[in-house]
Amino acid sequence: PLHSFTVASRPVPALEAFGRPEWIRVTIATSPAWSSTYLERRGVTWPELSDASPLLVDLRRLLDVPFFLKHTVDLYKDGRLAAVGDLLDLVALFVDAALAKVEETLPADAVRSWLRRLALSMVLATKTEITLGEIATSLPGEFAEFGDASAVAERLVSASLFRSEEEGTYAFVHRILGEGLAAEALLDLDAEESGVLDVAAPVLSEAIRGLRSDWAVPITLVASKAIEWREALGKRDQLAAART
Repeated sequence: PLHSFTVASRPVPALEAFGRPEWIRVTIATSPAWSSTYLERRGVTWPELSDASPLLVDLRRLLDVPFFLKHTVDLYKDGRLAAVGDLLDLVALFVDAALAKVEETLPADAVRSWLRRLALSMVLATKTEITLGEIATSLPGEFAEFGDASAVAERLVSASLFRSEEEGTYAFVHRILGEGLAAEALLDLDAEESGVLDVAAPVLSEAIRGLRSDWAVPITLVASKAIEWREALGKRDQLAAART
C-alpha cells in the first residue's frame, strides 16, 4: 500500500486543509534526550557550551528547539560563542539567524523593526500570545507590496521565532526572545520621556515603588546596555538598577 506524508516545519493554519478523517496528524516533539544525541553527533558537550557562554544556562529549554541548538553549536564551532558579551547580544544573534530564513521574501531590517514594536506592545499589554489576525493588523504599510496581510502574517509565524499555541494563537518560542526584542525597542526610546518606566517601575509612594516583576527582564537587559536607562531606573528602584 502507498502512504502519503505531508511534512511541515511549523504548525501553521494552512495545515487545517489536511483535517480530513483519512489524515492522521502527528506532532514530532523534541526533548532533552534528542538534544543530547545531537550534541554527541556534533562532537560537543553541554558543559563545553555552558563554559564558553554561561548565559546559556538560563536558555536551556530554548536549546531543545533544533534551530536554536544548531545555531548555538555553529557559534561554538566558529569560536564566536565565547565572544558574546551579554544576554541581549546572544538573543540578538538568535533573532538574526531566525530572520535569515524570511529574508528571501521579506526585508529582514523591516521585519526586525516590526518585531521590536510587537514585542514591546505585548509586554505593555501583559500578553504572551497573539492571534494571526492581530499580527496581520500590526504589520506596517510597507509590507503591502509583499502580499495580503494575512498571507504575510502566516509567513512570519512560520519563522523559528514563533510557536503555535491553542486556538490559533502564537507566542515567541521562548520568552527571552520577546523580552530581548522589547529591550531592543527600548534602546531607541528616551528613558525619561517615553513614559515606559511609569508602567514598568511605578512610584506610588516612598513605600510603594519599584520594578514590576513582569518587566524585570526587558528593563534589566536595556539598563545593562544604556546608562541613561540605568540612571532613570535608579530614581525609582535603586536595588534593581544596581543589579543591572
